[in-house]
Amino acid sequence: MRVAFIGAGNMAGNHLQALRRIPTPHVVVGVHDVRKATALDFAHRAGAPAFATMSELLEQARPDIVHICTPGAHFEPARQALLAGAHIYVEKPFVETPVEAETLFALARERGLLICAGYQLTRNPAFQTLLRTAPELGPVTQYIGDRDPDRIAEYVQEREDALDGAVAMLDRAWAVPTPEREPETVTK
Repeated sequence: MRVAFIGAGNMAGNHLQALRRIPTPHVVVGVHDVRKATALDFAHRAGAPAFATMSELLEQARPDIVHICTPGAHFEPARQALLAGAHIYVEKPFVETPVEAETLFALARERGLLICAGYQLTRNPAFQTLLRTAPELGPVTQYIGDRDPDRIAEYVQEREDALDGAVAMLDRAWAVPTPEREPETVTK
């Protein structure tokens, strides 16, 4: 299987590591990132060429599947890859509007291609635990997330199990008072 990457940042690095763990025969045939140095570094790690444009990557490398790991909007790279005849694995967010989703689904159906959206946390043991135990929290009427990287890093570092870090932000949820219960901070 011929694999290509559009976007070569941290998330692409995670994808590359995951590919190294699967037994399916594959080869990374190319990478494109709008940041030339990032593309070159990732290409070196992947043992593949870097391409200056998405078009060059898709035309010259002819991938079977493209991992869309760009920061921000994913619709256009996904559309381009489907038009080039490649299956796509799209990181979150899959798209920004229902119209974009339907456009990609229609294009994939027309060409007999597959789309996979990267919602891998649904199989993460920590996320499964959260889903299983969430009803015990009672009615949550408001969620306040903490996205400060220093506080999150400090909190995650305190965790014994690395998987607990996947729900670190959810651990800091605040249950707003309801008539049935007093306010409480939900932590582990």
